[in-house]
Amino acid sequence: MNKITNIIASVASVAMIAIPLAGTSLVSASENVHGLSIPHGTIIRGEEGSKHQVSQEKIDPKHLGSTCKVNVTSTNQGSVHPGNNLVIASGSTSVVVKDVEREAYGVIKATGEITLANQITVSVVLGKDRVFSGGMYVNFECTPPVKEVKVCRNGRVVTIKETDRDNTDTAAPCPAPEIHANLVCSLVDGEAEFTLKANKTSGDVAVEFTPASGTVMPNGSAVEVTASYNDGTGTKTVKTTAPSAADCTPEEEIEVCRDGNVISILESDKKDSDTSVPCPTPEEKTIEVCRDGTIITIKESEKLASDTEGCVESVVTELPNTGAGSVVGLIASTFVGGTAFAQVRLRRRG
Repeated sequence: MNKITNIIASVASVAMIAIPLAGTSLVSASENVHGLSIPHGTIIRGEEGSKHQVSQEKIDPKHLGSTCKVNVTSTNQGSVHPGNNLVIASGSTSVVVKDVEREAYGVIKATGEITLANQITVSVVLGKDRVFSGGMYVNFECTPPVKEVKVCRNGRVVTIKETDRDNTDTAAPCPAPEIHANLVCSLVDGEAEFTLKANKTSGDVAVEFTPASGTVMPNGSAVEVTASYNDGTGTKTVKTTAPSAADCTPEEEIEVCRDGNVISILESDKKDSDTSVPCPTPEEKTIEVCRDGTIITIKESEKLASDTEGCVESVVTELPNTGAGSVVGLIASTFVGGTAFAQVRLRRRG
């Protein structure tokens, strides 16, 4: 793994019990290892069990969360002060090296692990002699923290380590699911029943519909449908509208009068010119005819075979008496009403 370099942004030496710690320094042992050095002869006095901060180092923010292996080497001088403990801490993590001055000129080594917070502190907890006069060297070999990222996985936003990212993960936030809804009309006991059908057409996250899919609606009017879902960041909604549905009840046939005839049709096929049944009886046509020499008006159905379209007015011409005993007179006829029929009448003179 890559090692963090230059983890410490600044050095602030803190003097406890008014004793300056001149010579406390940051030592760079290599490109990958950084350390703190507290020289021999550093004197700290206090009550037994009291804790005294020897050094405080600020951490560059870019290295927060890094895991560091801590290597401690403590060296003592000729004096012996049993029970003195060293504490190297950062945030809630720490490494404790116990009884570092238990023997003259002794060298105590210890290792541990800390996670970098805003600063690193080195402290001494005093034993029964109530004095510390040793020196030490602490180095830190750190690896960068695994970066966490938010991704969309199976329709939900999750936080994962970047190294755990799958090929199917997409950038957060997750896209909203798409939904569809419609009303279905069906006949139940001869009556129209409208049922809401709703479904998700895209998206991996589960949704809950309101009204629920399968709900029987009071009529075929349009219905607003809401889908609720949780994408990992909270409950969200998406809406759609189920359009109105036509009544599926079969149409009954009706009888109408059309063009003088009674016919059966669907009510939706009725024309403006159709009228109610029964059809009205048409009025019978009347005509004028000549019957027995007289013009009369009758119904067409009452016409006789002997009726003609018009009567002929006859003109009688008297011929002079020749004494021959009989006279034949030729009478010219006048036609009336366009008829071709003529009457001839013979008359004798005294």
